[in-house]
Amino acid sequence: MKTALAALLLCAAALPAHAGRPCEEKPQTTRQVEQGLALAQATAKQLDDSGARVVLLARAGQDLSKYGLQWSHLGFAYKDEQAGAWRVMHKLNHCGSDHAALYRQGLGEFFLDNPHRYEAAFAPLRGYLVSPSC
Repeated sequence: MKTALAALLLCAAALPAHAGRPCEEKPQTTRQVEQGLALAQATAKQLDDSGARVVLLARAGQDLSKYGLQWSHLGFAYKDEQAGAWRVMHKLNHCGSDHAALYRQGLGEFFLDNPHRYEAAFAPLRGYLVSPSC
């Protein structure tokens, strides 16, 4: 049984992923832009209030509730002190393919992908830089 399960998991991992941005190009409504920017502004305030400088940032871009998942996308957000703004580094698959690229966006762009829900969550990354010594 364990061997069959391991083989099934291995096969599933080998299949190409076809997730990411939707393929249909539809202009956003004014309401969608307002909601995305409002979420970006509220998120920036909460990130600033947290005192964190780097966080894991989640958004609900797709409805994945049938898989028991609340968040469909995750990126690293960091405070760009020089610009005084938050930036998000994240990976997205190209439309309908298993090819992806890394993107660096502001919070506004990150939340303007017509999400399933206008909600976000974050977890501050706190730690220490460890440098090896002899």
